[in-house]
Amino acid sequence: MEESLTVCRIMQPGDANVSGNVHGGRILQMIEEAGMIVSTRHCNVGMTEENNCICGLARVEHTDFLQPMFVGEIAHLHAVATYCSAHSIEVKVDVHAENLFKGEKRLTNQATLWYVPIKEGNIVCNVPPLVYKQPEDEMAGRRRYLKQKTEREQVDTNAPSMTDNWAMSIDVPNRNGEMHTVGNAQSSLIHLVGVQDCGVHGWAMGGVAMKLMDEVAGICAIRHCHTNVVTASMDAVDFHQRINKGRQPY
Repeated sequence: MEESLTVCRIMQPGDANVSGNVHGGRILQMIEEAGMIVSTRHCNVGMTEENNCICGLARVEHTDFLQPMFVGEIAHLHAVATYCSAHSIEVKVDVHAENLFKGEKRLTNQATLWYVPIKEGNIVCNVPPLVYKQPEDEMAGRRRYLKQKTEREQVDTNAPSMTDNWAMSIDVPNRNGEMHTVGNAQSSLIHLVGVQDCGVHGWAMGGVAMKLMDEVAGICAIRHCHTNVVTASMDAVDFHQRINKGRQPY
């Protein structure tokens, strides 16, 4: 049967961006947390304590921000496990914003995420099978799994800088002062991963990394456009290595 979860949270002033809407990175963080709960719950059903695991984020598919969410609204996140391979699990998350005063809900975000269950010792666990409502649901999930697996392998092959020390370099070229150039719009963000950024497994949550990526991307966009910006969409993101507590992602 399907594993599902609904999480509700009121959006506070601290969740807003400079435009007054809820920060896109905060929504991404909530999406990842909901997906982690569903996938971890599925992988631990019937397991003994010594085999318990925590699911780590491996990939996020293209995510659209369909409508803005505002401070004071209730975020409803509905996460469902939709496919399981031997060592990974697909979770789909829908996000709705509820206006408490009008009693209205609207769809703001949809995302698909892939998780890998890991137990102590950094050992990847087997994923329990998922019972599908229809046989075609499993076949469609299998096609999605193979597609994302191929894309991840292509990134590793064609862009090795994603996984080597080059990616950790902080030697960013100086901005040349010319307006609307790549050099002028680029930016770096350094963040020390603290306890508050980590899950029970001791390394940074995938949602924290996505929030940081959204923030630094927003800085670049603001530098280029010279006005406030909001996140409209996010393309596929692969998570190749974990970030441990006390490290500084760049």
